[in-house]
Amino acid sequence: MLWAQWSPGFDATNDLVNAKACLTDPANLQAALGYYRATLGAGYKDPELHEAQILAQSETPTQPVLYLHGRNDGCIGVDVATHAATVAPATARVEIVENAGHFMQLEQPTAVNKLIIDWITKNA
Repeated sequence: MLWAQWSPGFDATNDLVNAKACLTDPANLQAALGYYRATLGAGYKDPELHEAQILAQSETPTQPVLYLHGRNDGCIGVDVATHAATVAPATARVEIVENAGHFMQLEQPTAVNKLIIDWITKNA
């Protein structure tokens, strides 16, 4: 259901088999869920990383940044990306990937790979 909502129209049959296989290991499942719990809620946050996390959230990055977002993302609306493009520093590039949802690297691998390769080549 989550994949169908986050990447509408994408047939995730094979990818779901692989994802489920990876998550059968309790450590992998804990890591996957822990990421979302720490990011979105009151999940465990490593106290040793507190200062780095504060800096990452409060300072504008000076290094080049590439932000990719699927046009049809059902998890994080495209309005987040369009807004980010208006407030991003000059060192950031925001690209909206057409015909892709949240799992754009699976849905549009050629387009996503080209954007990444072009960006790395330009910023290397």
